[in-house]
Amino acid sequence: MDGSSFEYQYHRKSWCEKLGADRAVGHIFISHRDALQHVDVRYCDGGDLSKFFDTWESERPYSSASTQRFRRSVAYRWVTEHGTLLLQILDGEITFEASSTGD
Repeated sequence: MDGSSFEYQYHRKSWCEKLGADRAVGHIFISHRDALQHVDVRYCDGGDLSKFFDTWESERPYSSASTQRFRRSVAYRWVTEHGTLLLQILDGEITFEASSTGD
């Protein structure tokens, strides 16, 4: 939902590999409101999110044997301020679409 944070979830056996991959790939964030009458799609490079990943990794998420899942989030506001808007849909119509040529 619009205004909610975006959750990342890591599992005990693969968290290190996934965290590494998250640094190397791009991330798409989709927010919506008004029963999908307003949809925004934003992009952030994994490198731009590294400060989050570094902090999460430094927390040593699986230092307790009982922990099975590790969840953290990126704030909606951070994504809207730092992400690149790719697409906006209002009332079923595209009102903004980023150029595929980089213009």
